[in-house]
Amino acid sequence: MTNGRAAARVRSAVVEDAPLILKLIQQGFAPAYLPYTLFQAPESVVYLRELIAAGAAQSQHELYCLNQGDEIVGFYDAVCRDTAFFLNYISVSPGVQGTGLGQILLDHFEMTAVSLDKARAELDVFASNHRACEWYLAQRYAIQSCQWVMQVEIVDWKAASDTAIEIAEPVLHRGQIEEARRGFSKIECVSGSSSLTVGLIAGHTCKLLGFSGLSQMQAVASVCRQFRNQRQILIVPSAGKPPADWPLASVEKIWQMTKTLQDSDRLR
Repeated sequence: MTNGRAAARVRSAVVEDAPLILKLIQQGFAPAYLPYTLFQAPESVVYLRELIAAGAAQSQHELYCLNQGDEIVGFYDAVCRDTAFFLNYISVSPGVQGTGLGQILLDHFEMTAVSLDKARAELDVFASNHRACEWYLAQRYAIQSCQWVMQVEIVDWKAASDTAIEIAEPVLHRGQIEEARRGFSKIECVSGSSSLTVGLIAGHTCKLLGFSGLSQMQAVASVCRQFRNQRQILIVPSAGKPPADWPLASVEKIWQMTKTLQDSDRLR
C-alpha cells in the first residue's frame, strides 16, 4: 500500500463537495462517454447539491467522497434497487488514477451494500471502455446482459409524423425553466393511451426516458418532430441494436454487470 493510499479516507459527501464532484465526473468520463450523461452543463451542480442535501433516506442515493488530506480525489454515487446496490457513478481524479484509489472506492461501495443488507452489487459500463471492463471482471463482476445507447441526430421523421404525439407548450416551458436552473429536467406527455417521457439536457440534447402505447420509432419521431431546429441530439437507450437506417451520431454498447456479495465481502 502506498503512502497516498494509506492516507486516503472515504467519507459521506456534503453539499459543499458538489462543485468538485461535478469536476470529477466531467474529468473522469472520456469525451465519447460524457455526452451520454446528465452532467453536461455547469448548472447540474445544483442537482448534485439538492441530491446531497436530501440525504439517502429521501433520495435513495448514497454519495461518498475520497479524500487525501483535504483534497477530494474521488467519489461514487450508488442507488438502492430492491435487493441490489447499483453503482451510478464512480470517478477518480486523472492525476491519481492507477494508484489503488479506485479500489478503495469500489471496496467501500461493496461494504456499504452489505451494510444495507443487499445481496448484489450492480453497475453498467461502456463495452468499449476495455480497461474498466477488465477491472470489473477482475473484481468478480459478471456480465449479466447488455443494452445499446445511441445518439440520434434530430431530424424531421415525416414517415412517422402521423403517429407522433406532441408535448404541450406549458409542460415544455416548465421543463425548459427547470433545465436552465439545474442543467437538465424531465417532462411527460400523455395523449389518449400513449405517453412519452423525455429528458432535456444542457440546452442541446434530449433523452428518451420512457414511452408506452407507441413503438420505439414513433416515440423517437415524436421527440424529433418536437425539437427539430431546436436541439441536435436525442439519446435513445435500446435493448437491441439500432436500426441501420437511423441517423446516428454515435452508438455504444453497455454491459450490465453484477456481483453476488459473499460472506468474505462482509468481513473486509
